[in-house]
Amino acid sequence: MNLVGLDIGGTHVRVALVDEAGQVRAQAYGPTHAQRGASTSISLMIQMVRDLLSGASVPRLQGLGIGITGPVDAATGVVSNPYTLAGWPPTDIRTPFAEAFGVPVTVDNDANVAAIGEWWMGAGKGSRRLAMVTIGTGIGVATLVDGRVQRAADGRHGEAGHMVLNPAGPPCYCGANGCWEVLASGTALGREAKSRLWNEAGVLRRLAGGVPDRVDSRLLFEAAAEGDEPARALIDECADWIGLGLVNLGSTFMPDRFVMAGGLARHLETLRHRIEAVLQRHSVMVPYDRPLAAASLGEGAGPVGAARLALDAAMASHTDV
Repeated sequence: MNLVGLDIGGTHVRVALVDEAGQVRAQAYGPTHAQRGASTSISLMIQMVRDLLSGASVPRLQGLGIGITGPVDAATGVVSNPYTLAGWPPTDIRTPFAEAFGVPVTVDNDANVAAIGEWWMGAGKGSRRLAMVTIGTGIGVATLVDGRVQRAADGRHGEAGHMVLNPAGPPCYCGANGCWEVLASGTALGREAKSRLWNEAGVLRRLAGGVPDRVDSRLLFEAAAEGDEPARALIDECADWIGLGLVNLGSTFMPDRFVMAGGLARHLETLRHRIEAVLQRHSVMVPYDRPLAAASLGEGAGPVGAARLALDAAMASHTDV
């Protein structure tokens, strides 16, 4: 069975041709061109898929799945995200692809789709209740039961990154104070490093070349690796907040596995000791007995997960015939 999965971000789009066993047969990568408007951007993505199919000599496609950044209505296929997809009004992303390829097209939030990819072929394989936490610019959470995304009654996607962990904490763009995202994301780590460590005559200032705006979470981990104690202490503090957020997820959703993705997942082994110490400390009512793993598919999780959505839709369509 020939399936196509797309992972559409604000800057780039990834496309993969995947078979029913989850194996990637061909893939492509290119700019989203969001600034050129929804119609032009979608047309260019459709051409990317056509070129991929042509290059792989695929005579017929059985299904197509899309993971896309921002709020998206999985039932209607309408994405409403003028922030990441600048210049796009609320847009039906499903219909143009369905008309172009004549196959069932499924659409979902990119975090959900990446979680499906990890559940199907990655670090979440074999899990029945999976919580995937993506920690990068922000914090996004997708929860799956037997590979099915858990949603609100009206189909919306939850925003666990905006759980309030410290009401006295920094303000978040959502209007609250002390959200998980504003305490433990890569952005938060870079912000705190700049505001709290810059005036110290330490490694961080040297790594940034004396330019404060160059300070980010990546440089902070580099400074810690060189033995900078203030950098190490700030990373430990962030790990504690990550752990506390996982405590809340563990107590409410009760996953059998946590998968961590995003930029900070590359540093999981540095963070693991502190995170797991927090989980153990809060395990009286809900024992901490679930693995914490780094996502293994990397940027391929989105297209593979989107292809799995396409497979499920194609199988359902076949069953209904």
